[in-house]
Amino acid sequence: MLVALFLQACYYLTRVKLGSWVNPVKFLAGGANAYLTAFSTSSSTSTIGMPITFEVSQTKIGFRESSASLGVLVGANSNNDGTALYEAMSALYISQVIGQYLS
Repeated sequence: MLVALFLQACYYLTRVKLGSWVNPVKFLAGGANAYLTAFSTSSSTSTIGMPITFEVSQTKIGFRESSASLGVLVGANSNNDGTALYEAMSALYISQVIGQYLS
């Protein structure tokens, strides 16, 4: 699971590096408040995470308002790769624990 999440992070940081003007290190450092909020509340969705992510993306990372609003809304509502990856790996793990191997 951790290897898969690491590979996913590498993929997205490579896309940030190649597809935008934002430095991936600045992107990670600037988003620290949003990451802390998401991990400490176990929520990255609307009531807690979206306003903080929107503010951080403008003030600390430097996105324009239009880019930040589009990115935060799309990211919060349709980009749930980490959740899908976690659920799939959990299902495989549980099936192996109970002895039901999936082909």
